[in-house]
Amino acid sequence: MKKDARTVSVLACLALILAALAQTESSPIFKYEGGDWVNSVSVSADGKWFVAGGDLMKIWVFKLMGNKVSKAWEYKYSGYSYVNSVAISADGSAFVAGCNDGWVRCYSNTLEQTGQATLSWEYQVEKISPYARAVAISGDGKRVIAGSSDGHVTLFSEDGTPLWRGKYGYIVIAVALSRNGRISAAATDNGLYIFDDSGLRFVKEGYTTCVAISADGSTIVAGTRDGKVLMLTDNGSVVREWNPGVCVFGVDVTPDGNSAVAAAGSETAKFILYKRDGTSTLLMESTSPASSVAISSDGTKVFAADMATVYYLEGQSLKWKSTLVTGIEGNVESIDMSDGGDYMIACTSRSDKEHKVYIFGKEVKTPSQPTALPAGTNMVLVAVVLVVVIVVLIVLLRRRAAPGEIPT
Repeated sequence: MKKDARTVSVLACLALILAALAQTESSPIFKYEGGDWVNSVSVSADGKWFVAGGDLMKIWVFKLMGNKVSKAWEYKYSGYSYVNSVAISADGSAFVAGCNDGWVRCYSNTLEQTGQATLSWEYQVEKISPYARAVAISGDGKRVIAGSSDGHVTLFSEDGTPLWRGKYGYIVIAVALSRNGRISAAATDNGLYIFDDSGLRFVKEGYTTCVAISADGSTIVAGTRDGKVLMLTDNGSVVREWNPGVCVFGVDVTPDGNSAVAAAGSETAKFILYKRDGTSTLLMESTSPASSVAISSDGTKVFAADMATVYYLEGQSLKWKSTLVTGIEGNVESIDMSDGGDYMIACTSRSDKEHKVYIFGKEVKTPSQPTALPAGTNMVLVAVVLVVVIVVLIVLLRRRAAPGEIPT
């Protein structure tokens, strides 16, 4: 009986180890097949409305009702209207799409009233090429900024009238707009450009890869190709400068501007939390290149992505992760998170297999079927566990097969 008890104990320990390896893998509460590359996603502040767009020349709106998500609306464009970038206002009242045919299209969210979104205005910043590469929208939907693949940046008023337009580099990589619509920004190959309603306020030279702005526009956070994270005021003064040492692919900042987060690394990813007081914390690392990152309004929750996997961290600790890309091709293209950190959205592209929209809740959702081991799993530990399991099974089989053995 003692031997049996020891055997049961060993197997129980092995089961606990295997459970620990898998316990942080979570599944989306909703996923949608995009039919082709899905390039961009966005979520309203309260997590009720989600927007996505991609190479199928479609824009989709998804709605959260209770704890269920469903598709509320879709629209298919004609011609060469691949959707490169989408953004929804914090209050969920409006959303915008930037397309490959040069059109920027802004919609009023009238879905609850009419079952349809209403096109508020559209403007062709360029014909076919260069195209609208990145868009952002203010918290109330009354300002829109668009950056083009030829370096042009345009700020639009509520009715779609361009307030100003200019060329600020060879290519615009990302744009941002404060929730109050006061300050906007463009990350370009030529530098970080900061604007207001009148036009350019200042420029910080150097290849800039990403940018985010606090709710009132007083704090700008940007990442650079040469491995810097900058925190600046709206008049161009550098508040803080950090050096993760590798290319920064994504940044986000809390509405109050006191906390920021970055995703950095072209070979392996680092996700780093920064504070206005100058401190920084390495939240986690992964074995795939960095993609993007988002932070909750109180700075306690982070949603991050490398090329294959999304990660949800709470209180600076990993709560769960979900592997979205299992093949060699493809990557997590875009992510976003609601203000409270309760709901997240991600999309995948650049793959013949994976081009989907995924929506998550903050709680772990057990995968409904076996999945590939998540990126970053300790493969040595997995191998050791498997070897031990095999040895235990062999011992048990030999004991059962041994003739004349008397149980003790």
